[in-house]
Amino acid sequence: DSYAFYNCVNLKSIDLPNSLKSIDMYAFTKSAIESIVIPDSVTTITQLAFASCYNLKSVKLSNSLTTIEKYLFQSTALESITIPDSVTTIGDYAFQSCKNLKSVNFSNNLTSIGNYAFRNTAIEQITIPATVTSIGTLAFYSETLKEVTFAKDVEFKICNGSWDANWGYDNLHGVEYKELTKNNDEDKNIKITAEGTITFTIVFNLSKHLITF
Repeated sequence: DSYAFYNCVNLKSIDLPNSLKSIDMYAFTKSAIESIVIPDSVTTITQLAFASCYNLKSVKLSNSLTTIEKYLFQSTALESITIPDSVTTIGDYAFQSCKNLKSVNFSNNLTSIGNYAFRNTAIEQITIPATVTSIGTLAFYSETLKEVTFAKDVEFKICNGSWDANWGYDNLHGVEYKELTKNNDEDKNIKITAEGTITFTIVFNLSKHLITF
C-alpha cells in the first residue's frame, strides 16, 4: 500500500516476498532502509517509493520492470545502479541528487532518459546506449561529469540543457556530424555518423567536458 513504511526511521532492511507484484507510492520514503532486493515478480514501482531514503546504498532491481518512475530514488545514498534490460524508460528526477552515485549500467533496451534524471550525482563518465532516442532537459547536469560516450550511427533528440545546447563546433576533431537543427525552442537533434571526440562547454558551470562517440 501507499505509505506502508513511510518514515520508518528504524527500518534498515526488509525481505520482499516473491509473490509481490507492485510497490506503491511513498512505500519506503524517508525510511532508514540501507539495501533492498526487489524480486522479479515486481512489475511496477510507483514514483517516490524510495525517495529520500538517505541511507539506501544498494538496490537490486526487478528484471520485470519496464519503467523507472519519476523521483523513484531521488536523494538516496546509492553508489551504483544496474538498470535491467527490461527497462525502456527512466523517468524525470529518478536519480536526482543521489550525490554518491558514481556508476550506472544502463539497460540495453533503454530508449528514454527523463528530465533531471541524473542531475547532481557523482557520475564522472557515462556511456549512452545506442537504443536511446531521447535525453531530457538537464538529465546529467552535475559538477563531476567529465566524459560522455555515445554509440556511433545513432540519432536521438537532446533537449536544451541536457548537457548544454551550445556545442563547441570549433573543437571538433575530424568528426563527421549532422549539424544540430531545432525542432522547436527547446529540442535539438543530433546524428552521430563517425567515431571521434568533441569538447563542449556546459554554460551552467562553465567547465569543459569530453564527448566520445
